[in-house]
Amino acid sequence: MDEGADAPRGPFERAVSTLNKAVGETSGFLYFLVFAICFMEIVLRFFFNAPTTWAFEVTIALCGIQYCLAGGNAHRLGRHIRIDAIYLALPKGLQRIFDVVGELIISIVTASIVYGSGVQALRALSAWQTTGSAFDSPAPTFMKLAIPIGALLILLQSLVKLKRALINLRRGHEK
Repeated sequence: MDEGADAPRGPFERAVSTLNKAVGETSGFLYFLVFAICFMEIVLRFFFNAPTTWAFEVTIALCGIQYCLAGGNAHRLGRHIRIDAIYLALPKGLQRIFDVVGELIISIVTASIVYGSGVQALRALSAWQTTGSAFDSPAPTFMKLAIPIGALLILLQSLVKLKRALINLRRGHEK
């Protein structure tokens, strides 16, 4: 969605889209690390009978962090869940209204998540929360930090899309 009518136009739109693209695509490489850890764990467990105490915790944390960080890019690209069968059957004018309403809802919900999870992230960071397992990793702290960051990325992208939806709605009424 970086081209054509939906291309980001202003400096804020370009900055948010560029940030979400960079974070989303870069965080995707965490899955290569997850693959390597899983492969290593399988080899150690089944060929050397020497499983690690940390592989499961680390892979869950990395997958969760990546999932949070990729949300803004998924929203930027329009690759999120939407019931297209219903949406595409609607007249264009109603689609534009739904776009505005949808982005308003997303903005309100993600702003709430940023606030609520931000409070929890600060608590986890100040206490340096750990799993309490044999490995006792700080994965909960990092995961709790990823939630408000990911929600903020979605919120910023939603504000960009809300602005675009409002422009499209206004232009649709001018025709």
